[in-house]
Amino acid sequence: MLYIMPWQGITNPIALSDKEMQVQLPDFRPIHPKSFQQQVSEFNEQQAQVKE
Repeated sequence: MLYIMPWQGITNPIALSDKEMQVQLPDFRPIHPKSFQQQVSEFNEQQAQVKE
């Protein structure tokens, strides 16, 4: 069984005034595998220190 509950009441509807909607994706760039692995290792070390 599926229950669908509205998250917004009908007294305050959302009005979209701009007919042109665009989606902006983040700027993707290639990464260097060795430097990425080093960043991951440094992050893991920092998180281990925080837990202690």
